[in-house]
Order: sequence, then C-alpha cells, then structure tokens
Amino acid sequence: MNPYNLVNSIRINRYSSIPKYQQVTDSIVNLVESGKLSINTGLPSINELSAALDISRDTIEKGYKSLRDLGIVTSVPGKGYYVAENECLKKYKVCLIFDNWSEHKKIIYDSFVDKMGDEAAVELNIYNDNLQQFEKLFSYKNGHFTHYIVIPPTLEKMDQVKDILSSIPPEKLIILDNFPTELQNSSCAVFQDFGRDIFYALNNACKALSKYKNLKIIFPKGNLFPREILLGFKNFCLANNYNYQVIELMRPQELVKGDVFITLSEHSLVEVVEMTQNAKLTIGKDIGLISYNEAPIKRILLNGITTISTDFVKLGTETASLILNNLQKKIHVPFYLRLRNSL
Repeated sequence: MNPYNLVNSIRINRYSSIPKYQQVTDSIVNLVESGKLSINTGLPSINELSAALDISRDTIEKGYKSLRDLGIVTSVPGKGYYVAENECLKKYKVCLIFDNWSEHKKIIYDSFVDKMGDEAAVELNIYNDNLQQFEKLFSYKNGHFTHYIVIPPTLEKMDQVKDILSSIPPEKLIILDNFPTELQNSSCAVFQDFGRDIFYALNNACKALSKYKNLKIIFPKGNLFPREILLGFKNFCLANNYNYQVIELMRPQELVKGDVFITLSEHSLVEVVEMTQNAKLTIGKDIGLISYNEAPIKRILLNGITTISTDFVKLGTETASLILNNLQKKIHVPFYLRLRNSL
C-alpha cells in the first residue's frame, strides 16, 4: 500500500468519544490485521500524516508511540516508521477481560496462555470491578480480536452488562468463571456454578460437619463474590437442618464453640484463625474451618485447612480448547472438597 492510499484508509471521526490518537492507532492496527499493510512497509512521517489528516503533530506522535508500544511498528533513526514483525500476524488474537487480579486469576491466565501456545497473541485487560471501566474497554477493544474472553462483573446491573457484551459477535465471545443467569443465552462459556457447587461440596462434608452445631459464612458487605454462593449455602443448611448465619463483619463475639466458619477471602481466613487462637480454642476440634479456593499454603497451615474450590487450571485450559478446536459449548468446571484437619 503506497503512502497516499494509507492516508486515505485512516478514518478519523472528530465527533467520537475515542481520542484521535487512538483512532489513528486502531486504523493502522486494522490495516495490519487485514493484510493490507505487510511487514517492513514504511509509514508516512509524523509531519506528513499530521498535514494529511489535519490533526496535530502531537496526536500523530502519540498514535505512533502507541503502535510502537504494541510492537506493531518499529522506528529506524533517520528513516522513519515501519510495520514490524508482530503479534497481529498470529492466527488467534485474544482479548482477556478480567474483573480483578489475584493468585487464582494468574493460574487461569497462565494455564490459558500455555495451552494456546505460539499461535496466539493474548492481551490481558483488568477493569477492577468497575462497570464504567468495563464499558470503556469494549469501546476501545471491539473489532481488533478474533476472540474475547470475559469474566463479567458480579453486579446487580446485569442488564447493562448484557447490553455491553451484545456488541461482540456470539462466535467470538466466551464467558469465563462467572456465568450469571442474564448471560446464559451465550453460546460459549467455561464456568463455575456457584450455588450448586457449594451445595454439593458441603453435602460431601456432612460426616465431618456432624460434630458441629452451627454453620456460619463470612460474606462482608459489598463483597464481590457472587451472591449465588449464599443461596447455595442457605439451601444446604435448610435441606440438612443446620442452624446458619451470614456474617458481614467478623468480631470475637461471633466465635462460639461448636461453630463452623466458611471464609471466602484470605482476609476473613486470617481473622478467624487469629480470633480462635486468642480465645484459646482449637481449630478442627472446638471450631470448624472451611476456606473457599484452594491454595498450596492451605495444605500446610494448621496441619491442613479444608477447602472447597474449583479447578482454576481447568478454567484456563478448557477455554483455550474451545478456541483451538473451534467449539461452541458450555463447560461446567469441576468443584472439589478437600477435607483436612481444620474440619
């Protein structure tokens, strides 16, 4: 493509909320992805493109810097900018959109990338459970990837989330981890069934639970865990005639001999352990403890902490398998009870 045709292929919408430098970046990315710009093709100089598009030199420079940061172009001193050998030419271009970052999300990410291998360019984005940031990501990223893998937010405004996700073609969208009712028309998902999972995990622990009187789950106000966990917990307690309590704020007076505590976060886990030790009670005898989400350290602490957990590696590998095998299906990932000394 000669410089004249390249300039005419860059579309700038002066009324768009997307910054002009980002529009320059997006236009050139699209040309590379479509094969219209090949490796080592020269790009117009900053001054040439600024004059041709009638936008500031700083804007073009910022757009070229963004392209360089993405590895899509390279600059040669004294010669200009050229299309680099880059990730855009890989078979799969995957946009991962995670709600937050944690050790467990890292396991999902690492297992997904390992399974995809060298055929995929993977971009990770995190919106920190912020719906506005979630929406903004889609306005920038839509149209540049072969697949979008999304962990949706655990919010009450799911209709708004559904509207945002509807902008992605169904064959390109995979819902990961959290699969709320409002999104279950999606054709592709790898997920936990939070309510069902905790119900059956606790059911498998009935023998160990029988020596305790009350079940308590610590679910802090504003907690970002899906509320289906609470529903599954309550259904188990009602089905098995257990007294139960949902605790928003853990305090020493909540600690009663004969109670079992289910902690969803590492912070709540530490609180229960510290308060139990201060009260001179013994975990696994006076107080039962179940921790949500498996981690290697939980095999060691207190001679073993009982966990209920999905298989995070499988969340990643099953998602990659859907892409590599061009499958459209919904996969419920196994959920495990690991009984240890804390119960």
